[in-house]
Amino acid sequence: MSETPVTRLQSVPTETRHGRTPAVDRAATTPPSSEQPAGERSPAEIERDIEATRERLSMTIDEISDRVKPANLAEAGRVKVEAELRNPDGSLRVERIGAAAAVVVAYLAMKVLRYRRRRAAVIKVR
Repeated sequence: MSETPVTRLQSVPTETRHGRTPAVDRAATTPPSSEQPAGERSPAEIERDIEATRERLSMTIDEISDRVKPANLAEAGRVKVEAELRNPDGSLRVERIGAAAAVVVAYLAMKVLRYRRRRAAVIKVR
């Protein structure tokens, strides 16, 4: 039993992992001449394949650069934090907000104590 290798994507997701719609249907950009053996392809088909590959690479680089933009990363972080602080019905999770506030207060208290100790040490030296 011989199986035919799959050269095209069977299904294209409607959204990416981050909820954005892909710019281009990936299956549509797969060059049709890639189904032929390399020895039977004309130079024009090879050039079309190269151009299609360049286009796919360009789109991939654009998607990667879009994902790592600081504004997009900040928005993703904000959405994640908001999801953690809200119940599915939209109400606030008071216990999680309280825990987050306690962490912030503890951090600030440590900063104040460290500042006071350093200041006291400087005063003793003089």
